[in-house]
Amino acid sequence: DSIVITVNPLPIVDAGVSRQICAGDTAQLIATGGDTYIWTPALDLSNPNSSSTDAWPTDTTMYVVQVTDSNTCFSQDSIEITVNPLPVAYAGLDVQICTFDTTKLIATGGDIYSWTPTDSLASPVNDTTLSWPSDTTIYTVQVTDSNFCVNWDSVSVIVNPLPLVDAGINRQICIFDTTLLVASGGINYTWTPANSLSNSNTDSTFAWPTDT
Repeated sequence: DSIVITVNPLPIVDAGVSRQICAGDTAQLIATGGDTYIWTPALDLSNPNSSSTDAWPTDTTMYVVQVTDSNTCFSQDSIEITVNPLPVAYAGLDVQICTFDTTKLIATGGDIYSWTPTDSLASPVNDTTLSWPSDTTIYTVQVTDSNFCVNWDSVSVIVNPLPLVDAGINRQICIFDTTLLVASGGINYTWTPANSLSNSNTDSTFAWPTDT
């Protein structure tokens, strides 16, 4: 008598090519070669028992897929998902300026920069740019690194209004007379010209000019 032993080939499994993602991103895993699929580790997979599944690992992970065909023969393949960290975007400390002033914004953390809003910015696509907002503005910088991972940071440019200064009303004096000048609206005062003034660095000073 005789018996035939049929040797079925193992399924040719393909789990795809290894790839890189950024932290927080999702990668789609697609395997071929059989009828049933089991992915391991199953953590961070949307469906570990399907040929196609979404993966969102927090760290670099090697995924192995075991594929079984219609003859119950099985084989496996693997794919590595490398998780690159996000760039540490830094837009600097909040800054205060006065109306009509200009300040410098400096961002760090990556290779490509994009500032928004672009109003009142000299170079919104550079890491360093001059800014002259007319009102308090929050600027956000998008930082992209060499792995094309993206992160954001923001900085506030606080615009303080100019003081409402009052030096008093114009007046007339006779030559050799003295008059009192009184200013208001701020904290520090500087009168110019300082000639013929009792104190040019106070809000109130005596003046005795010889000419208008």
